[in-house]
Amino acid sequence: MALSFRSLWVGMGGICLVAWALVSIAPMPAMAAIEAPPDTSAVVEELTVTGIAPGPALWRVRRGESEVVILGGLTPLPHMLQWSSPRLDRALIGANRLLVPPQDAVHVTELPGLALRMASLRQPLGHKLEADLSPALRERFARTREGLGIGPGRYAHWKPAIAGFLLIADFREKYGLSTGKPTTTVMRRAKALGVKIQPMADVSWGAMVKSASTMKGPAHEACLTAALNDLDAEAARARPLARAWADGDLATVRGGITANLLDQCLLQMPSATALLDHGTRQSVEAIDAALAKPGKTVAIIDLKFLLRSGGVLDRLKAQGAEVSVPSAAQ
Repeated sequence: MALSFRSLWVGMGGICLVAWALVSIAPMPAMAAIEAPPDTSAVVEELTVTGIAPGPALWRVRRGESEVVILGGLTPLPHMLQWSSPRLDRALIGANRLLVPPQDAVHVTELPGLALRMASLRQPLGHKLEADLSPALRERFARTREGLGIGPGRYAHWKPAIAGFLLIADFREKYGLSTGKPTTTVMRRAKALGVKIQPMADVSWGAMVKSASTMKGPAHEACLTAALNDLDAEAARARPLARAWADGDLATVRGGITANLLDQCLLQMPSATALLDHGTRQSVEAIDAALAKPGKTVAIIDLKFLLRSGGVLDRLKAQGAEVSVPSAAQ
């Protein structure tokens, strides 16, 4: 039995999205120059996606009479972004199912522990966020939230890392950026065609909240700083990168999706590395199961999971699957 996470913990939507970086908050880097991810998938290096047909990058994975067409997702995308993909539309026609990123749900068995640990993510009694920040960080945080038209009360009772996640979520809402796309768009198309929709994985939010609850003051401030860096980077590059994604310009997209917040903050949590591997493994298992049955499946996997060394495409090829780029006619 599962309950909607948002209905239980409305104020924690930001951290849950960050916890599952493949689908949701996947910040751009705050760097003077954009650099390609250093540990890139060997399979992606072999294959060139040129955007011959309109639409974002796709990969085709085959084994015998079965195939899975994978859409590499990018987050965030503008709510009003217009994009089309004839290849994806053709892939959805006659597909057995659409595999999508995990849904944010909490199992009833996790609720007691979550309820206790949530309190540890809030400021101690009598403390408020900005009063406890270092002067330079306090000034920068206040300037940023004021630029969004938000008063101090929204974040006052959260610890710095959580406030950073919420700030990114608030920034995206104000500037029309979606953490649900492209999944929600493709799901609508799949439903119209009668294609079954199946989540690829499950997530133990309890493990992530437990890890976040053990973070100390310096780590929290580092996370808030990283969140502010990423927010600045998104303000400058989210829309150009989204356009490049929609046009199939994978080279430009690859250069701009290094996860600064993920590197500096999320990976400080003991369970984060395990969570990333867990998500990759479950995605591979879901695709492997689809390849064990005749027919066609479509999957949406965040580019971070596809582009990383040892990611989904690398693992599938190591297991004997054939990986290729769909042509304009396919």
